[in-house]
Amino acid sequence: MSTKNNNNNNNNNKFKVLLVGNFKVGKTSILLKYVDGEFTENYIATIGIDFKVKNIEIDNESLKFILWDHPRGCDRLRTITSAYYRNLNGIIFVYDITDKKSFSSIQSIWYPECKKYSPDKAYIPSILILGTKSDLRNQSNYKECVDTDQAREYAASIKALFFEVSSKENLNLDSSLLELFTQIKNNDSRTLDQNKNDQIKKQKSSCIIN
Repeated sequence: MSTKNNNNNNNNNKFKVLLVGNFKVGKTSILLKYVDGEFTENYIATIGIDFKVKNIEIDNESLKFILWDHPRGCDRLRTITSAYYRNLNGIIFVYDITDKKSFSSIQSIWYPECKKYSPDKAYIPSILILGTKSDLRNQSNYKECVDTDQAREYAASIKALFFEVSSKENLNLDSSLLELFTQIKNNDSRTLDQNKNDQIKKQKSSCIIN
């Protein structure tokens, strides 16, 4: 994988990815660390629309990923929720491993919301579940952490990728996102091939033999 500064990718190489989760689980830290290489423990939680762009190369193909930080949690922003799910290629559910409520919220709020607002009810975008702050798991102050196996089992049940990461220590962040992006790219390639095949079948079926 390599970072690209060329912004001339066509629409077929542009992908929309949404990060969702409770406030203060580390969504903004993920974006700052992954895109800008920065980490700060003192940041203001997202209360408006925010996104970052990452240009990378996968299989010798230049791709642009637009990463949106979902700000929901404020009632006044609820009306814009459905707009976030339009033309979505991937979704990252984020929870804090030291906060069990943030994990249960994925099950009770965020994943159901994804299904509810998806324009195509039969289509669910590629999914990655990230448990943040993995560097805190073995600290004495955080004995009641989300069980890794439980989180992994839930991810498997919704056909999602799963990683525990640390933005502070840069653990598993690049590899987890690369795996998601590769899956998105491959899914998009299959969709394009299927669309071509469907178009060919449609053209053949419309032919009239005299």
